[in-house]
Formats: sequence, C-alpha cells, structure tokens
Amino acid sequence: MNTGIGDLIPLKVAANILDTHLIETIEISCRKQHAKLILIMGNTPNKLIAASLKNIVASPNAPESTLLAPSLKAKIFEPKDISLDNLEEWSDRLVRWNLEYSKALILASNPYLNSEIKKGNIGLCSALFNRQTGRIEFSTLHMHESLSNNNSLN
Repeated sequence: MNTGIGDLIPLKVAANILDTHLIETIEISCRKQHAKLILIMGNTPNKLIAASLKNIVASPNAPESTLLAPSLKAKIFEPKDISLDNLEEWSDRLVRWNLEYSKALILASNPYLNSEIKKGNIGLCSALFNRQTGRIEFSTLHMHESLSNNNSLN
C-alpha cells in the first residue's frame, strides 16, 4: 500500500454499523498509516435501514435484522413503533443513532483509538449526507476528553 498524509482509507459498511474487524482496520489506518481523522459517514434516505424496517412491518415475527440489532438492543425503538407511515422518519432517526453508536463503539472497544483521541492525536466525527437536499451535516469534531466518558452502548 502506498499511503501517506492526506490519503483516504475508505471503509463502507451497511447502515453505518461498525464491527470489531472494521474497528481494527481503522486502528491499523491510524497506527500504521498515520490517518488523523476518523469520519463516519451516513446518508438519508437510507434504503438498507428502510428495507429492514419494512420487513418488520410486513413480517413482525421474522428474524431480527443485523442492521437493526444494536438499536433494538438499546431500546431506541420497538417493532410496534414502526408503520409504513413513519418508516422514513424512523429510518432517518436510526441512521443518526447508528453514527453516534459507531463513534461510541470505537471509543469503548479500542484502547489505542480511545487513547489517541483523548490525547488529541486523532479526531473522530460523523457526517450525514441528505440525498434529497444535497447537504452534508457534520457532527462536532471529538478530540481530547469530549467522548472519553461516553460508553453508553447498552
């Protein structure tokens, strides 16, 4: 790999739900390739989350979608809350929640990244792309102690 300062190391994951493997890849990018910013990106409308929510409406007893498992476990919503009328609203809410969840997961599950973010050596933020308006909304850049106590992964 030929990477250096300014190069991007993009990782794409369905519904912005990170797992251990992806977090380890992010660590390697920061530790070995000196990436200085972790940017977790999401988009609305999110067709994958919407499809998972539609499945709940159509088949309430179907197996739980892995895309919805963290938010269901955290009791962000209950299947009875979802209807075809509010599907888009819930999809947007869950995209936003997944972005925050993924940031908290990075901090809670990876001591190296947590330490480097606390020290201010690496930044962590999220961006939400609204496909309908073309606007990108960035979260606050989390450096130093701003997220160090956020271990609320439920």
